[in-house]
Amino acid sequence: MQHVKRWWFIVAVPLAVALVAIIASVTETYRAFGDQAKIELHARSVFSADTPLTGLVGRFDWTHPGPAMFWLLSPAAMIARRTSTPLRVEYTVLCAAAIIAALAIAWPLGRRFFTAIALASALSLIGFQAGVITTYWNPSFPVPLLLLLVVLTARVAAGHTRYLIGMVLVGSIMVETHVGTALLVATCGAVAAAWVVLDARRERRLPDRWRSTLVWSSAVAAALWALPVIGVVRH
Repeated sequence: MQHVKRWWFIVAVPLAVALVAIIASVTETYRAFGDQAKIELHARSVFSADTPLTGLVGRFDWTHPGPAMFWLLSPAAMIARRTSTPLRVEYTVLCAAAIIAALAIAWPLGRRFFTAIALASALSLIGFQAGVITTYWNPSFPVPLLLLLVVLTARVAAGHTRYLIGMVLVGSIMVETHVGTALLVATCGAVAAAWVVLDARRERRLPDRWRSTLVWSSAVAAALWALPVIGVVRH
């Protein structure tokens, strides 16, 4: 029973924020414009003959590295007709899922660390305003993902090297969505790698299941970066 109470405590606040944001999105007729319209058009093109291979066009006539955001929003784009509301709802759900995952993964690291992550998530939502989780835009989407990446890095630093797979997944989505996050992702990766090396030297052995961790991490990276590589080769 105590375990159930803890999980409710973990998910209650972000679920409440997400629910309010979803209600606000559903009750408003929203039609995308600007970058949101471009994102929706690309998301609608997933699984078509014109599947997007790279990301959104940047300000200086170049594209961000990959189409991960388009693929994630493609289910909502398939059912969107006269309004863009389904994409707003799914985007809010994705952001809430990232925050909930960050809090859930942070819980075993102790009450202080969990409190710090919970406060960071709350302050980020306050500082960036509600648009960061209600308006699907490539500079906004990495914000909740960065919170999750930091927590994954902390778990790796605590000796749980299997979370490297999650770091590869989340970090790749962030960089594909907006190239400006590359330095943040690289920093988290360097910190995690440094802790793995230090732990291996101190214990004089490699981490448990390091081969399968390396294989899964490589497979995730290959799957996420295959389309951008094809896009570069073709264009």
